[in-house]
Amino acid sequence: FGEPLATADQKLWKAAVSTFKKEAKTVTQYKKYGRLHPNLFRIGGFPDDQMIDPQLRAVLREAVGVPSREEARRRLLDSGIITQVVEDLVFSFRVFTDKFSGLLMEEIHHFYASKLPARRPNSMNNYGIILNDIGLEALVFTLQDAVVQPLAAILLPEEGSELESHHSFTIRYRGGEDTHLDVHTDDSDITFNVNIFGDYTGAPLVFCGLNGAPDHRHFKVAYQHKLGYAVLHRGRHRHGAEDITSGERMNLVVWSYSHAYRSSSASQKVHKPEASAPDVRCVSYTHDRDFGQFREFPPGKKERFFGRGWCPPRGKEYAGFVPDVSDSQAHRRQQQQGDGQ
Repeated sequence: FGEPLATADQKLWKAAVSTFKKEAKTVTQYKKYGRLHPNLFRIGGFPDDQMIDPQLRAVLREAVGVPSREEARRRLLDSGIITQVVEDLVFSFRVFTDKFSGLLMEEIHHFYASKLPARRPNSMNNYGIILNDIGLEALVFTLQDAVVQPLAAILLPEEGSELESHHSFTIRYRGGEDTHLDVHTDDSDITFNVNIFGDYTGAPLVFCGLNGAPDHRHFKVAYQHKLGYAVLHRGRHRHGAEDITSGERMNLVVWSYSHAYRSSSASQKVHKPEASAPDVRCVSYTHDRDFGQFREFPPGKKERFFGRGWCPPRGKEYAGFVPDVSDSQAHRRQQQQGDGQ
């Protein structure tokens, strides 16, 4: 309105401009370097009928046209195209054509060959790429609108009815790099995870329970990724990737967010007492206070995480719970770490 910005607003704008410049720098550098498949980077440059499996597109068109969500859900699950990995919680389906998976993988390997800087996608993956950082944001929005949103609205409506934004990235597992991913939950409302390179053995995706539920550390199923196939689940579903034994696995992950859900009471974290001791495949060295009671710490992890877990929250432990470190010892360790000792 022609008035000068308040000091606080000026700081916010400056911070936003600085962040944008950092994020756009690699996009510009990669464009100058030379993109391998330029159509992937243009709005509408790669039509979804060439990206998405035709059978999935057909069943989605039919389901979206049904006025009843329950009827739409029934048609999806009766189609034979979408399977329930964990009943009512995790779903799997073929999403990408082989051609598109190949093009996307070629582009990502081309970016790696450029040696341009790439930010880590999150605190747990060291070798992935944030797709927005290399200019593929529009492509992921196409994927979110065409597949993630309609499926989430029908299959996981509480969190998935209104998805407005995303954080999209690749994850890579191979010997000498990230070989596994510790059991965790995602910083998302809906997670879409598709395999785009599948020359590997091992690395199953383990699903446990929903965060905060009495069985959230109980094993449900081990899912083996296949090229072009995706899983869709809530971000608060505890899961992890076990060790890869040969080759390389690369996946594209889209974390989707819903402001409507995050503003509702349903999004509030509630932890119920654990029903019983956890299953070995569902304990986390990053998060759990009793990991060492069930498994040996992987090399290099005990030094970082021993005695620093939070799960289960105090007062929500199962009968017979024994922590790796007593509360008094944990407090002293945190004080020492804070003092730099």
